[in-house]
Amino acid sequence: MFSINRQLCLIQEWFRPAQVGVFFDGHSHFLAEDEKHPHRRPARAFVAFSHTLLFFHRLKVPGNLDQEGLLSAAQLEAKRFLALLKGNQVSTLVSTIFRPKPEEVRLIFQERDFFEEAWQKLPPGLIPCGAVPAGVALLAYFYQKKRILSPGLYYVRTDDAYQGIVIKEDGVRDFLPTSSSAAQAYLESWSGEIFTEPGQGQEIIALGARALPLLPRNFLLCFDKYPLQTRPKPSVSLVTLWLLPLLILLASQGLNHKTHLLEGQNRQIKAQISQLKQSLKQIESFQEKRKTLQQIRDILTQWQGQKVDLIKIITKLSALFPENTWVRRLEFRAPDELRIWAEGQNALEVLKVLDADPLFNEVKFLTPVTKNTRTGQEVFSLVLKIAPGDK
Repeated sequence: MFSINRQLCLIQEWFRPAQVGVFFDGHSHFLAEDEKHPHRRPARAFVAFSHTLLFFHRLKVPGNLDQEGLLSAAQLEAKRFLALLKGNQVSTLVSTIFRPKPEEVRLIFQERDFFEEAWQKLPPGLIPCGAVPAGVALLAYFYQKKRILSPGLYYVRTDDAYQGIVIKEDGVRDFLPTSSSAAQAYLESWSGEIFTEPGQGQEIIALGARALPLLPRNFLLCFDKYPLQTRPKPSVSLVTLWLLPLLILLASQGLNHKTHLLEGQNRQIKAQISQLKQSLKQIESFQEKRKTLQQIRDILTQWQGQKVDLIKIITKLSALFPENTWVRRLEFRAPDELRIWAEGQNALEVLKVLDADPLFNEVKFLTPVTKNTRTGQEVFSLVLKIAPGDK
């Protein structure tokens, strides 16, 4: 009976409730649709089986036999009875029992394969959620109408048989025989109250099957392998269990959304860090330039304190340098040093000219002289001192 599809249908039915009563006579299904939602599918189906399809047997037992021993004895007796009746070994039985007297057990049974085939014949969208003898469904019909069950004999007539049950104050006492002659004889000999209902017996039993959840437990005889499965009442644990896949999906969606937000924030932070690094590099570059500028200012301040005439020195250098020589870089270093990087036809000639001028002394090459292969000019650097008296 258990399957994934069946459980999914039951979950769907829990959100869209619908229950149907079914009477099965071996050939046709008679349905009592849900009063509020007729023809809604999927729907829970409470199935009542015609007594003509079932086996009834009476068994004498010790009055002190417990319930477990009673069930075991009843099962063994039912298998023995069915094996004698059919002439072959019986594998699995489905049964229900009641005890009209302490020393007597009444057994109603059928092979399990019979029920499995019956479920396959159910109309599409019906989920079998319980199986009972037709007489039990008939009791549910009368109980739904009056909310009370008086001791007596309850029956209706279907197309091919009588369907009836006899009850006492605290439970089931007997079942009416199915054959017309035996049922009529039983009715004639019955001295208690008789309850019946005009109309089609099949439809009445189907209506009663739909009302089975209302029937008091001491009158409800369900087959042991197919107990009545009513709709569970809402509870936190039940709702959580059924909604767990949805909760997991919503949680994963929320986590994905949160992850996307965090990834976006992470990208923004990385971009800001990159911008800060660029700004830091600019600041460091600015600091280096500022440091260099400060060094130049310090040198200029020092030279100004020593009365060094920079204009005079630059003018002198411009006059002494040959026309074919030009200065690339000129650097003043405290307290009285000059460094010159230049390019021309004759570096040695430039050195001699500067060394001969009284404004400069200690003139020498700072690095070896090289030649620019593209222009053919000599590339050189000089270091010299400003004469103390000519600052």
